[in-house]
Order: sequence, then structure tokens, then C-alpha cells
Amino acid sequence: MSQPILTSWYEDLVILNRGHWEAARGYEAKSFWLGVVSAFSAAVAGTTAFANASNGGRMASQIVIGCFSVLAAVISFVAASYKSSDPAQRHKAAAVAYGRVRRKVEEKILETGGSDASVSQAWADELCKEWNAVDAETPPVPQHVFRKVKSEVRSGGPALVHTYMRTVVAPGT
Repeated sequence: MSQPILTSWYEDLVILNRGHWEAARGYEAKSFWLGVVSAFSAAVAGTTAFANASNGGRMASQIVIGCFSVLAAVISFVAASYKSSDPAQRHKAAAVAYGRVRRKVEEKILETGGSDASVSQAWADELCKEWNAVDAETPPVPQHVFRKVKSEVRSGGPALVHTYMRTVVAPGT
């Protein structure tokens, strides 16, 4: 037996909503760690330079300073050009937009008891129009994130945000 369309839409929107939150979190983590490594490299280069100056400047110290200085510069360049905060912000905005559409479906499920027969064509057309607009404005969820979240949702795992919906919309029913 096939799944009711409201249930299917709800599940798809949960996947998209949670997928974009996960993607944003991933980009923020990358940005954070690039910053940490860059700061660490610069700190080591600076500390080594001061130690080198007080030790009379041995060749090995100068090589270490040079390596960490180059590493700090490269990582700073990568962090600046990568702009991982931009995709994180776009994915957060997408998550919020999909969340709005998801809540409309949740409300309709609660209002109709999950019955597709109680859904008007006008309501469905309006929802599809809004969903298509969100799709057009947002970046895609990275494939590895999409697969992970989809698996969690389909198994009833942690990606199902609203537990009260489980009584109305059980995954895979």
C-alpha cells in the first residue's frame, strides 16, 4: 500500500529541513577548524621566532619558523577564499524556508487526520507553488548529508524533529 501524499510530503520536507541544518553545521565546523589551524600555525611561528631570536638563530629553528609561517599563510588564504560562512548562512536560510512549508503540512495533517481526501486542490496547488519557490532559491543539500538524514527519517531516528507527529505520521507507513 502506498503512503498518503501528506505523509510523503511531510517526510520529504523533514529530510530537506534537517538536511539543510546539517549542511550548515558542517560548513560552520569547517570554518571553525580552518580558523583554529590557522591561528595555531601563526602562534607556533611567532613563538618559534621569539625563541629563535633568543637562541642566536639556529638553522633548524629558522626552517620551523618558515614552515609554520607558510602553513599559516596558506590556511588563512584557504579560509578567506573558501568563505564557508556563506554556504552555512544559505543552508540556514533554506532550513528555515523548508521548515515553514513543513509546518503547513503538519498543520494540514493534524487538521485532516492525515487524510488526503480532505485536502483541497487549491491548498495543494498553493503548497506546491511555495515549495517550488523555496526549491528555486536554495542550494541543494550535499549528497552525503541527504543520504544520512533520509536514512534517519525513514528509520524514525533523530531527524524526525517533532515527536508528536509520529503518532499521526509514522515513517514508512
